[in-house]
Amino acid sequence: MTPSWLNLRSSQERFHSRTATIMPQSVNSCVSTLTGQTQKRCIGILWRQIHHSRVNPDFGGYFLPTNTLHEIFTLTAIKGAVEELKCGPEDRIKLADTIYREGRRVFAMLIYNEWQDLIIEFRKHGALDSRFPLSEDFAVTIVEPMIAQRIVQDFQWPFFPYTFPENMWDNHQHIEKKIILPFISIEQVGFGAFSVVDKVTISPSQQNFDKDANVVQVVRKRLKEKGRTEESVRETKCLRLLGRLQHPNIIPLWGSYTYQDEQNFLFPYADMDLNSFLKAETRHQDFQWDFTFYSALTGLASALAETHNLKLNQADHDVDFEAIGYHHDLGPPNILVSSDTFILADFGLGNLKQAGDSSQTPAKPNNGDYVAPENTDRKENLQTANRATDVWAFGCLLAEVVTYMLTGTVGVKEFREKRFTSGRLPRWTGSSFYQPDGYVKQEVGDWMEVLKRNNPHPDLAPQLINLALDVLQPDPRNRPDMGTIHRRLELLSMKKHIEVVQDKFRRVGGVGEKSAPLFKRHLESLRYAQERFEIWVNALTLGDNSVSICVENKSKSPVKIMKKLLQALREEPEGQQLGGGSALRSRERLVVQSVEDLWNLLPGGHLQLAENEWQKKCSDSELVQQTPSSPHVPSADLPAANPLNSLKFEFEEEARKFKGSLDDVVPLDEILKITSVESVYDITDKIQAEQGKSSKLRNLRKIKIYLERLSGYVGAINGIIHESHDVLALLWGSIAMLLQLAEPLDRAYDSLVGAVAEVGQILPDFQLSASVFNQNGEAKEILILFFKDLLNFYGQALNFFSRPNWMRVFDSLWPKQYAYYLEVASHIRRLTRLMRTEVRIGDFQQEDEFRKKALENFKTQKSESREQEYHRLMTSFSPCRYDATLYRLRGPHYTETGGWLFEDETFTQWLTSPQEGTRILWLKGIPGSGKTVLCGATINQLRGIKGTKTAFTFLTYQEAKTSALSTIHSLIFQLAERDQDLMAIVCESMDNDLRSDLSAAGDILSSLVHYAGPVNLVIDGVDEISEEERSRLVTELLRLAEGCGTLRIILSSRPEADLTRLLDDRSVAIHIHDHNEGSIRNYVLQRIESYFRNKDIFPKTQVEIRSLLTPLASRAEGMFLYARLVMDMATDIQDLSELKKELTVLPESLDVAYHRIITRLGNHGGKRKAEKARRLLGWVACSAAPITVEEAHQALAVTPGNRDQVFNMVAKLNAVELLGPIVEIVDNHIRFVHFTAKEYISSPHLGAQLIDTTWATLDLATRCITYLCQRHHDTDLSSEELSENLTTGQYCFHAFAARMWFELVCQYLQSIGATDPSADLVKSIEMLWDHRKAQNLDNNMGVESDVGSDVGSENESDSEAFFRPFKEKQPLLYQVLYRVSRFRDSSFLSTGQANQASNKDTHDPFSISDTSQHIRRAFDNAICDSPKAGLEPDGDQCECHDNCIDILYYYGPRPFKCGFLRCKSWRSGYQQRALRDKHERSHDRPLKCHIAGCQYEQIGFLSEKMRENHLKQAHRSNPAQLTFNASNIAGRELEAVLSDMIREDQAEAVQEVLSTSPDALASDETLDRLQLLASLTSSSDMLKLLKAPGGREAKRWHWSKCLEESIKGRNMSTLRYLLSEQNGCTMDATVISELISSDWPEGVGIFCEIESGSGKKKEELGELHGLFGSTKVIQAASDPAGENYLHDIWRTCRFIPSSDTTTLSQALKNVADFTTSITLATYLLDHGANINYKRTDYCKTALQLAARRNSERGAQMIRFLLLKGADPEADQRLTRSNGGPQRQGKRIRDEPGAMGIHQWLGKTWDELVEETKSIRGG
Repeated sequence: MTPSWLNLRSSQERFHSRTATIMPQSVNSCVSTLTGQTQKRCIGILWRQIHHSRVNPDFGGYFLPTNTLHEIFTLTAIKGAVEELKCGPEDRIKLADTIYREGRRVFAMLIYNEWQDLIIEFRKHGALDSRFPLSEDFAVTIVEPMIAQRIVQDFQWPFFPYTFPENMWDNHQHIEKKIILPFISIEQVGFGAFSVVDKVTISPSQQNFDKDANVVQVVRKRLKEKGRTEESVRETKCLRLLGRLQHPNIIPLWGSYTYQDEQNFLFPYADMDLNSFLKAETRHQDFQWDFTFYSALTGLASALAETHNLKLNQADHDVDFEAIGYHHDLGPPNILVSSDTFILADFGLGNLKQAGDSSQTPAKPNNGDYVAPENTDRKENLQTANRATDVWAFGCLLAEVVTYMLTGTVGVKEFREKRFTSGRLPRWTGSSFYQPDGYVKQEVGDWMEVLKRNNPHPDLAPQLINLALDVLQPDPRNRPDMGTIHRRLELLSMKKHIEVVQDKFRRVGGVGEKSAPLFKRHLESLRYAQERFEIWVNALTLGDNSVSICVENKSKSPVKIMKKLLQALREEPEGQQLGGGSALRSRERLVVQSVEDLWNLLPGGHLQLAENEWQKKCSDSELVQQTPSSPHVPSADLPAANPLNSLKFEFEEEARKFKGSLDDVVPLDEILKITSVESVYDITDKIQAEQGKSSKLRNLRKIKIYLERLSGYVGAINGIIHESHDVLALLWGSIAMLLQLAEPLDRAYDSLVGAVAEVGQILPDFQLSASVFNQNGEAKEILILFFKDLLNFYGQALNFFSRPNWMRVFDSLWPKQYAYYLEVASHIRRLTRLMRTEVRIGDFQQEDEFRKKALENFKTQKSESREQEYHRLMTSFSPCRYDATLYRLRGPHYTETGGWLFEDETFTQWLTSPQEGTRILWLKGIPGSGKTVLCGATINQLRGIKGTKTAFTFLTYQEAKTSALSTIHSLIFQLAERDQDLMAIVCESMDNDLRSDLSAAGDILSSLVHYAGPVNLVIDGVDEISEEERSRLVTELLRLAEGCGTLRIILSSRPEADLTRLLDDRSVAIHIHDHNEGSIRNYVLQRIESYFRNKDIFPKTQVEIRSLLTPLASRAEGMFLYARLVMDMATDIQDLSELKKELTVLPESLDVAYHRIITRLGNHGGKRKAEKARRLLGWVACSAAPITVEEAHQALAVTPGNRDQVFNMVAKLNAVELLGPIVEIVDNHIRFVHFTAKEYISSPHLGAQLIDTTWATLDLATRCITYLCQRHHDTDLSSEELSENLTTGQYCFHAFAARMWFELVCQYLQSIGATDPSADLVKSIEMLWDHRKAQNLDNNMGVESDVGSDVGSENESDSEAFFRPFKEKQPLLYQVLYRVSRFRDSSFLSTGQANQASNKDTHDPFSISDTSQHIRRAFDNAICDSPKAGLEPDGDQCECHDNCIDILYYYGPRPFKCGFLRCKSWRSGYQQRALRDKHERSHDRPLKCHIAGCQYEQIGFLSEKMRENHLKQAHRSNPAQLTFNASNIAGRELEAVLSDMIREDQAEAVQEVLSTSPDALASDETLDRLQLLASLTSSSDMLKLLKAPGGREAKRWHWSKCLEESIKGRNMSTLRYLLSEQNGCTMDATVISELISSDWPEGVGIFCEIESGSGKKKEELGELHGLFGSTKVIQAASDPAGENYLHDIWRTCRFIPSSDTTTLSQALKNVADFTTSITLATYLLDHGANINYKRTDYCKTALQLAARRNSERGAQMIRFLLLKGADPEADQRLTRSNGGPQRQGKRIRDEPGAMGIHQWLGKTWDELVEETKSIRGG
């Protein structure tokens, strides 16, 4: 039960409690305050960490685990919190230390309940952790009574959960009922008449059973009868005494306790019980080998034998006690199974009696198959039981286990079925083992005989069967006792293990002839062990008592030794070599030592006989040469093989493997030519000479130490490898080749040299270690490990630097490479430390295993980390995916499509020709010609080409926000997916490069293409995005194609004029509609056949219909869509006469086909159905987000204004039936079949009778609002009410309504302009405010406040501009929408993205977001993790929830939605919970800045690269300075040295160089290069040092270049310095455009700060005003971020107010032409720009320039300019092209944007002009 203290929190605390449960931990830690009170930062963070870290199981109460408490309450955190306490300075003395040592739990409790200041009183009274839990009498002496009562009753318990103590089995524990048990989960796994058995997971820090475990699971047996009973006392006694044996086959009691008057026992959790074991299709773990059954049965028999005759003594068991015992409930449920044995459990019916007592006791009821015949009489009345009862049960168990071993679970099932016969009472049947007279059933005997007869390998199994039959005697007196059974089983187990070991030795020894020399030597050692094992076996059989004598030696069981021996032999290969020399030697020592241990178990006389036989064996064979001095103690070098030879073999084997691991592009032949350090020096000399010629000498002396240490290593191994050519070549040739490969790229060369130098510093001085190798032969084993690590380093580097395009991606992939080098270096460091200690061969084997696992783990962890970064980036960018579209295009009707294209000569030439002009293929086609289908077929064809990658997009008008940049994003993330290197390139790019800069994003795509090899890009629907964006997209793709020789592009579109201009000369084209008649004919034939099959058409009628449809393919004139529409109409008609009428005269065109469909909508189903269709058609046309079938169904049922509506859906909506074939269902969304369908139904010639998009938008918006106001969304609904609403389908419309109501309102307001909004809308929003207002929001919304204070500023969002006109006329409407806008744009709860918009309101003004989370949790609780399986005919049915099928019916197949409103997955969702959870985790930014006070300490970064760059730019510290002797640096190396120091910002070191070498900056070229480098990577202090010496005059162009580098590097320090030190230089447009397009708010802020305070005179500003309105600068502001930055610069730097009218007017024209930014245009007009300015008659006004863009932004700009007074008749008067004669200019109304204005605003040009004129006049 949830403790009452959770309900005592204030309403605002409950709000934060709710947010904490839905926000990731890293985000919770960033929430600024907890309550409205003044809460300090450290205490607030601790509160949130506690809240997020509480364990909240489904039962009991919350608790805070100890390990979590210690992680949160570090000494540093406690000190920070203490500083914020309200107390005197004397109270703070040593307070933090005291809390840390003695009071962390108390302090946590007080902080969580906001009583942290009371810690002073608790310390004064000594009431810290050790005094808890507190009594009320004591608590009132510390704090006031009310607080004391709350602490004692509720608050203390979650912070002091129970900890299970050490040695709990020694004493029964009584636990106070209020204490919270630290159980994380409880799962019932069994129950019986007297108890319930649960699997319990315990918090690891709250137990002492297994202190090293990360997950602690135990079995809890809870007795049903409460209180201390006779049964509980008996079982406790039995378990504790048997536990003293510490028998491996008796379950240990971990503890017992009484809690809330219930008796509980705790045991270790086992894998399974025998019942499950016998039902398993696959054998469990070590039971895959038969010998495990023998040892497991032996162990179980031993456990029962010890129980039957218990003997404890003080010396071994701490108690003297003898007793007879019994179990009396032996059966499969009470036998546990571990990995290799059986464990006796559940002594609930067992007991221990005095040794002289009888074991006879009344029998208990038992329904198991193993009940003994004497337990009941012939009438099934209970009789008596004794120890023989357990013996009978063991015989039954033995029979079933042998059956399973020989025949598997099928045999066990059959055996049980055969035994299922009548019992002693005819009406009772069962599977017991005896018949009414008490004798074994005939069926049991027959089954045992069959097992013996059918056993394919007659060995020991028949003896097991015979033992079972011997045990199953009807008379208890004739049964053997458990001691006898144990001894017989022990003998069988010994024989079985011997048999298996002998067989394994034979198998391993049979591969020697085909093995390498190193392995042959290893096999000789194994043969030595095999010979000695055979002699040991012979010694056991010399006398009848030998085996028993050996077995009775309990100190070291021979079976255990043979198990260890078998484990070693199983690791031996049977057909190939396995492992290196160290691994082989380790195994052979284990094998030999195990055999020697077996010899040591022989009694004296038998041991002497065995040694005599061994000596005789040695004298008769070559083994005499290998025999150690002692016959049964192996020497360290057994057998006597040359260890150096085996090491040489291992060196050469590693060299062979290394060569095989290199990529084909690695120049291995050149590497193998270099075998000495002298050859390496020759190559470095050549490199130095070449660098000297080009004045770019690098600091190669860094690697000197590496070469010296490597020389020492070669000297150490030469005595082993004997100058092996390949080994030496790989050591020297690899480093030489790497230097040559990296040399062309300076930064790559420097990075590689630095990495090599680091490895050199770590390598030991092998010459100084020579004595180690001379004194300890085994120490030489470590040399091979050094070799492996060096080869790992070389291999990674060679494979990277040998790739053809490595230079293009070096900056992106080097961090990944360098991280791997550091990991290898860490292993070398470990080896160096190991070499300095006294170690043995086993240590080297362990180190080699560690090294392998560490490298594997490193790769895995880096891979997982990279994938997480990549998915965070992908979630942040949310690129469009088109896989579902491609899947749909693979449908059966399109199987024949594309065949003609793949045989077309133009296509073949495009696919194979290397020429640039043919690498872009343009698939042209008229509307509906099947371009998308053809592209789908082409993608499938290209994907089948080996060695290539294909990325694709299906652009569509339905994605309103598709842009050139978003398309490039999609291609980037497609190419990078599932390729670690390509993911690294993306992750190492800067967020702003990808997010806001098309060229930068294109460069990243170019890098991916160059690295990936041949890449195909397929872009369908280029004409369906705006003219502006498609122009940018095609231009960028052309640029990429020009620079990437391996890139091929397919573009698909209509032959629009703008695309023709761009592509005609740069591509090859295919006109689709001229080729696809055959494909259309195949499509029509497939549709006809499908129609005939589905409708069961009469053969005669089929002939008639075929004849009517024959002309369809030719009539289509290349239009697939036309054929599809006609077929859809035909197949939808049920009446034959109507069908004939429809097909007799086929539609003449697409428009006529659409007209027929629309006409049929009005003629069928009556007026109500037609109105419903018209309404839904309007919604599909107006909604920016597609609506699902379920959403549309419920939306149609919503009654505007009705809050009490309850939905009761009878059947699903058939949208295609309602609307006709003009729409289709795609991924459960209703969409138009083609963009021409939307154009047709919304075109002006149809009038408003069909559809008015403005009205449709208003209608859908009001229905969304009404729906959200209805009672099923009330905030006070209980969980039961939510669940009921959910399962009855009340929330079908929720995801759409919650996400889209605001967008629809803004869309409506945008379309009506300044016209008064509909009264219905205002009324709806007032209703929304009245019923869904958030509790913590200011109630007085009518009073003017700071709401909207930044109207018109750079902080105003695009949506806010739409409702700005209503601020005065409709203040409530305005303020509500304003707050919603700020919440949606800024809150993490809405966007799922942390941001810097701290000035914006992050609270939802409505309760909708809270309700959404409640509904989401209700979904999660109501369905299983993957509910779709429940609907699949052949899938597994859902067993965990009854509601799954109903929920999927109401809400569609993707019920798991993302919890962030603005995320795409809020509506699209996932089919599985795990996928949704993974997606939500990627919203987080876990990589935080560690600098206290930095805004990124809370916001975080998406990738490690972004954090690294931030730390370099924003938090430059003074790193440790380099020290060196400058006089040792050659003059021509100074620039390279200085470059390294500048990159590391080593200002003092640079100053030292310049002081000792004053001519270092004498060259202008050198100084310029270093200044540019410092601007990019260093600090202002560095730039001050690099001032031109001798008063040289600064160059304006160079100052601007330095500014550009500073902006590229986001270097705030150097940017501030350069702007402050202009020295007469003025910046150019490139600098400003670079700054504006950088998406670097800190840089823009520095610029504004310095320029606004520069004190420039008006005439000085006049030199700059033209610059900031220039074409280049305005173009840089073409995205929203750049627009805001430019506006900020204008506003703060006073450039615009100082400009003349002409400059302002020209800037306005540039804005209209390049950005269509209403914000920038408003600012210019407000400061005097002439809206109708044009310099000559050849020029165009701002209005006409805006009208050149046929896009939504262009349309909005047109409307804005008209409202501001732009003249719609101010046309361009004259034009002239290429110096020709003058011609009449173009009219504004003839521009593309004016002609297509209806597409965006729902009005024609003339209608818009009249409307704006009317508004201005009003």
